[in-house]
Amino acid sequence: MRLTQKEAETFLHFSDLALPRHTSYPIVPKWNQKGVPGLTKKEDEIGLYIHIPYCHKLCYYCGCSKTIVDLKKNDPRPVFLKALFAELYAAKNRLKEKKIVSIHFGGGTPTFLSPDDIIKLGSFLKEHFSIEKSCEIAMELDPRSTNAMHLDALKEIGVNRTSIGVQDFDAKVQKAVNRIQPYEMVAKFVKDIRERNLGTISFDLIYGLPYQTVTSMQKTLKKVHTLGPDRVAFYRLAMIPELFRWQKSFTKKDLPSGLFSANLMLEAMRSFGESGYEYIGLDHFAKKDDALSKAKKSGDVCRNFQGTTTKRHLPIIGFGPTAISNNQKGYAQNTKDTRKWLQAAMAGKNLIEKSHLFGADDIMRKNLLQDLYGSSTMDLEKARGGDWQDYFKRELSALKSLKDQGVIEINGPKITLTEPLGRLLARSVASVMDAYLPKDAWQKGLSMLSKVG
Repeated sequence: MRLTQKEAETFLHFSDLALPRHTSYPIVPKWNQKGVPGLTKKEDEIGLYIHIPYCHKLCYYCGCSKTIVDLKKNDPRPVFLKALFAELYAAKNRLKEKKIVSIHFGGGTPTFLSPDDIIKLGSFLKEHFSIEKSCEIAMELDPRSTNAMHLDALKEIGVNRTSIGVQDFDAKVQKAVNRIQPYEMVAKFVKDIRERNLGTISFDLIYGLPYQTVTSMQKTLKKVHTLGPDRVAFYRLAMIPELFRWQKSFTKKDLPSGLFSANLMLEAMRSFGESGYEYIGLDHFAKKDDALSKAKKSGDVCRNFQGTTTKRHLPIIGFGPTAISNNQKGYAQNTKDTRKWLQAAMAGKNLIEKSHLFGADDIMRKNLLQDLYGSSTMDLEKARGGDWQDYFKRELSALKSLKDQGVIEINGPKITLTEPLGRLLARSVASVMDAYLPKDAWQKGLSMLSKVG
């Protein structure tokens, strides 16, 4: 799969622009902080997100909220668990009428917790919340630090989906990003997970890392197919050294640039397509019998802080430092500072640092972006009604330009991303619809955001 010369020129025109990934709408820097959104009575099913902020080692590509800890010098786990239990217990009465249909343990590295800690946390959740038998319980795993006893603990608490941080199998790339985990290690890890029947397996891969080439990516993808995960997130490296100072260890000449990043994604699209995976959203692939593929068919795909997931309209309640909650009314984020979060949780004080309450326009545009990222199309008339042409007058001018450049197709009020160029440049189209950005952001970019290509 390749771009034509014209498509390549268009990609290069947009690829260097820094634009949002829209894991929320509006993006966090634009939140209005007007209050904390409460759940409505109709929102009787919810999901929980639990953030464990600790890691044993720093991966040089990482843009997540985490704290690197050497357990030989300091063990923060007892205090952290005590504070987490306090935060969870404080929410018990507020959520007692709600059915828990999804639990996601993220990080950081959730298995930074000991196996006993994980069992205690799982037991606490089952004791104080109404967890449905069909609840999806997912945990992010690092094969370097997750042992057999951890996996046994996951089995005990009912984990039925695991997400493994693979990133890349090339030894030179792994060394450059400070994450050494040979294929043999990951293969054994996958085998151990399957022996315990821990449900579906997801892989996280990153493209745009130092020393990656199309050839090296082909080798990595071949190994991925050998292991056969049910779902793969194929993320573009968020290269923002101004925010993530450890990325300054990367040398610009060693990073894929220009058409290299497009070619890496095109190779993934070809490889996964030939292996029976469906391309979903901005950067995910799933086997056709996976829940994510089924969600795409039913229009239930959701783009959020966990990437591309199922259950589009499910409210999520976040616990732990930096955790984000969202529902029909808006967003709220806990303080990012782990020390401040620990103190506030133990004292029963307010943990919210940022929030946003939706206006009517927010809800409409949020749904449009969910459609665009989830199914590559959006219907302006369906979203707005009969005055859609007047309401979106500014956006239609920019969309016409993108149509002329082959990024989208326009059929009356329906906007559809082209294949493959439009899929590669989906963030540029989404930025046109973002009312919080300058009107020319889609063609000029912004600062302190990751680049499109």
